[in-house]
Amino acid sequence: MSENKNPAVKVLKLEKIDLASKNPEKLSMFYEEVFGIKFEKIVHFDLAHYSGNLGGIELFLCPNEPAGVSQNAEGIQQFHIEIDGDLSTLIQSAKNLNCEVNEDVQFDPNRKQCCICDPDGNPWIISEK
Repeated sequence: MSENKNPAVKVLKLEKIDLASKNPEKLSMFYEEVFGIKFEKIVHFDLAHYSGNLGGIELFLCPNEPAGVSQNAEGIQQFHIEIDGDLSTLIQSAKNLNCEVNEDVQFDPNRKQCCICDPDGNPWIISEK
């Protein structure tokens, strides 16, 4: 980890992840099935949004239209999370939903890892504790 170059700013914690989606309901079903997240459906301006808890961080799923997104942004975007449990169970859940799974990912040689893409193609690097 690198040293904070700006002593006036200290990041305390990651509070929320917003994911714009072409189908937030389908995305919420993926996260519920694979990660066990329970979502609350919230309606804003006649559009369904979903709010859940991912390891103490709010995961908020919203439609592309009001977010000003026509498709997923180009470039690298990855989310890394650590699980306390059996990675193979999580992998099987994702495969049952026909999601892309890459079991050949190895960012840390000391841990079992994989990459699972959600239905919108957002890659999640999952590591066993």
